[in-house]
Amino acid sequence: MDANQNYNDLYKLMLNASNMSCRLWKQKVFVDFVGMNRLQNQTFWMNSQELEPHRIHGLEDDENPHRADGCHIGMLVQPVIRAYGNNDGEDYHQCKIWSKGVVWLYGI
Repeated sequence: MDANQNYNDLYKLMLNASNMSCRLWKQKVFVDFVGMNRLQNQTFWMNSQELEPHRIHGLEDDENPHRADGCHIGMLVQPVIRAYGNNDGEDYHQCKIWSKGVVWLYGI
């Protein structure tokens, strides 16, 4: 790759990021990111609507994936992304999970 191609690729990436930022800014939903500070001292459960274990634990192919139930959350790899409300600026009491959080677990 030459420098001109790298510049064009970077330009496209920046343009896409700015377009996405503008689209998110125009939405009337409230977006909430749940970080590790809000998950400290919590335990993990496989039936969680907001969290899933990292692939490193191998639970997707495990015969007993519920062995992770009750494990402490060691690290948040990807935050939970929640959205409240709708594009009409209503229903802020309702929460939608845009993206589940991904966690590493202690004791598994």
